[in-house]
Amino acid sequence: MEGGRAEGARAPALFRRANREFEEREEDDGENSSSTEDIPPEHLGLKTSEETVPPKPKVRVLGEDLAMSSIHVPEREGPSSSMAAEVATAVKDMKRFMGEFNVDLATVTQAFLKNSGEVAAVANCLQTGQRSDGYPLWNRQDDVVLLKGQEGDRNNLETKYGVENVSKRVGFRTS
Repeated sequence: MEGGRAEGARAPALFRRANREFEEREEDDGENSSSTEDIPPEHLGLKTSEETVPPKPKVRVLGEDLAMSSIHVPEREGPSSSMAAEVATAVKDMKRFMGEFNVDLATVTQAFLKNSGEVAAVANCLQTGQRSDGYPLWNRQDDVVLLKGQEGDRNNLETKYGVENVSKRVGFRTS
């Protein structure tokens, strides 16, 4: 995987908003904090290729529903142009996954959130319902523990997710 491509899939502002919605949705659903390693994709809220995609996927931006195809990221000069390029790459990846796995925008967004924005991990998650490295998908409860920053709790998370994955998650959640 190219270094720039992994960074481009992060789109910080897009994922910050999606993280908030992810957390609110899990609070509403009362999601259990148990491991999702052995749960089939359909029980994770991930759709299989047999299910249909809505004709025009929509994303909510500042209270307004927009068709995914109508999103255009303007090219700019200066410091914000790199962020615009990251957002454009993320939108491109999300559209590709929606078509490739025949899932909706919410499913793709959830997969990105549960895999710290890593494109390869998202692809595997959408295909199998789990991470390719054998670690569990991130959940809201572990994010809360991680962001509290207590050393003992971090050690437990490193045992559960791996040291490298915890470091990546910290970067993902604070970006």
